Amino acid sequence: KKKKKITMKHALLLLGSCWLVHAAFAPFRVPGSPFPSPVAPNSTTSIVTFSDVSLSPTQLLTVQTLQGLLARRAGVQLFRVGNGQAVDSQTRWVAGLAKQFGVPVDRSLETNFTSLLGLGATAVQGLVVCSVSEKSATATRKQGRSLQELFSAPSQSYGRNQHHPAAPEPQQSDDVLKAISLAAASGWPDSEFHPMIVVDKQDLATVQAALPAASHTINTADYTWDDVMRQFGHLFSTHTAVLQDPGKYNFLADYALMAGAVAWWDSDGSLTSNLSQIVLNRLVSPAAIEGWGSSEGNLVDTLSQHGDFVNAADFAPNLAVLSSFYVPQLRQGTHSFRHTPRKGKRSVGFGEDKHTICLLFTDGDNVQWLLNDFASPQRDWFGSTKRGQVPAGWTISPSLAELAPSVMAEFYSLLTKNDQFVSGPSGVGYAVQSSFSAQSNQAFSQLTNQMLAKSDLSVVNIITDNDCAPSCTDPLLNQSNVAGIFHYYGSAYCGGRGHISFGAGGKPVVTGRAALWGSPPTYNDPASLAGALRLLPKDAHNPNSYSLIPVHVWTHNMSDVVELMNLLGDVTYNFVLPEQFVQLVQTHVFHDCANAPAKPTGAFSNTCPSYQVVCGSIRDATCANPKEVPVFNEFFDYTGCSELAVNNCNGRLQCASEICPVPADNPAQGSFSNSCTCASVIGGVLAGCHCKGKLPTQRTFFYDNCEAYSVKNCNGALICTNEPCEVTM
Repeated sequence: KKKKKITMKHALLLLGSCWLVHAAFAPFRVPGSPFPSPVAPNSTTSIVTFSDVSLSPTQLLTVQTLQGLLARRAGVQLFRVGNGQAVDSQTRWVAGLAKQFGVPVDRSLETNFTSLLGLGATAVQGLVVCSVSEKSATATRKQGRSLQELFSAPSQSYGRNQHHPAAPEPQQSDDVLKAISLAAASGWPDSEFHPMIVVDKQDLATVQAALPAASHTINTADYTWDDVMRQFGHLFSTHTAVLQDPGKYNFLADYALMAGAVAWWDSDGSLTSNLSQIVLNRLVSPAAIEGWGSSEGNLVDTLSQHGDFVNAADFAPNLAVLSSFYVPQLRQGTHSFRHTPRKGKRSVGFGEDKHTICLLFTDGDNVQWLLNDFASPQRDWFGSTKRGQVPAGWTISPSLAELAPSVMAEFYSLLTKNDQFVSGPSGVGYAVQSSFSAQSNQAFSQLTNQMLAKSDLSVVNIITDNDCAPSCTDPLLNQSNVAGIFHYYGSAYCGGRGHISFGAGGKPVVTGRAALWGSPPTYNDPASLAGALRLLPKDAHNPNSYSLIPVHVWTHNMSDVVELMNLLGDVTYNFVLPEQFVQLVQTHVFHDCANAPAKPTGAFSNTCPSYQVVCGSIRDATCANPKEVPVFNEFFDYTGCSELAVNNCNGRLQCASEICPVPADNPAQGSFSNSCTCASVIGGVLAGCHCKGKLPTQRTFFYDNCEAYSVKNCNGALICTNEPCEVTM
């Protein structure tokens, strides 16, 4: 095939023709940001694409390092794409750059290796030669050299416990990472080497012919890692580094070159090697590690102990270019509720007699997923045609505001009224607050606060090894841009079983109650989760009336959450967005325990001999009804009752000033009586019931909110007749 020559058109692009760039602003960074600042795009900026399908793995490595080197200066930039079809996310992002910033994009060279090299004719002055084995090249193809191949297979199961896929065993030595690191150290003012890119020895002659000015050549065989760190360690960034399995060498080399970041690997998940210790000890915390390790738990714990964090970016392409375009105002547009402390009287209104649910999709801290198939129309996630049918939250890394702001802006532009983003674990990046020192947690929280403001996020999802609140959560809650925390720990992120606490500033910390996850003991299908939710209370003042549901993205999707909403309906359930969820908890659940009012008064104590008073509420009360049947009251907030007076209304607690909603002689109606036996069915209260079905029957069911007082048996659980049910008994 005849090789394409550099034309006058491409020469003009290289030299910087005067194209109008509509809004290519300087890549603004928040104070203390660990992310490097590439040279800001300007009127000379243009983009030339290259195809990862048409180039060999070693050619792709060379062009990728050229991409990173060119990102250090204005002018022509290289951008990696897949097969060029609509499903290729990278083609979508480069089209977004053209649309948002008016940058011209040239796709005519993307399959021509030598012509692509020619774009670096004036930039590249040397070559780092390495040897990538044939075995590793083949393995890299299988692991995802092609973006299309990588993201067309079914998703793997991730997790802290299963949050991100374990790295495959390296298919060759880390010689290729040494080469990337040497090139990353070149071309800086204090470097002894002029700007260099990486080339495999099998491509050396071709590259030298295309880049005659690259006269200086070094070979990785001449340097040990001790040599690299001793001679060039002072040239590497002290704020970011790349941890990458050598088998994934065709990703993140562009970022390493642009950032001047060392790229290394440690097969020990806890990063115990001498090289790891040298790299980590040089970093200024909180530092950003891009890539991934061999063990999620050990990696994140170790980095957190150093005060650092990781962005799961091991398959993330084009960060060198995407991070150079600044979007000055990232706005979600779905904010309707903000942090408003509860004051005074017992509040009523929205959701008063309903159970409130917040669905939250996991793994949005995973930068490589966000940049690849997170929004793909071929996947039933953010790109699903069903998105918007049910209120749902999506986690996203605030780091995207500096790593790929144009992509984040596109996500925000696609939001429906039923979508909202929150910060993914565990703030600016993935860390474990329970493994931080107090000083590190404070620094991380302050950086997160600035990134939240930049990315227009206010709720933070964190993952820890245990219930470490409030010591691990208060540093975040003390930040002005944090409205609340969604705290995950334990099996399927639900070790807290929905517990709600309030920390600094009276802001809520909500734990996962039950998850849509892939296997027992979690709820692995919408029907079983719906059954569990039917047994929970429906009282806006009761913290157990709020359920945060993690939706595990590697085993569940939009179809599942739509099915869950259809199973439960909206008669006694509210599905709300994350900020609204936090606001409802903040407003309705009394939490000023230190200033809780005195014990309740009123006649209730005459017929409710057993109860506890905890933080403005009566809990676990057993009250008699007119038939002398004991009625269990899990929770009653008396803080808004006039003179704190409480009465017993047919076995149900209520403020003494309120009228009993259902007369004692009004029995429940409906088909429940065909399959349930109850001790009492009057006065708005069903008590002592036992119903046929797989679900346990509620100890108490208040039917005063059911239309015409009509009740049915849904597989063992009592619900209103006008609510949906998959198995009516």
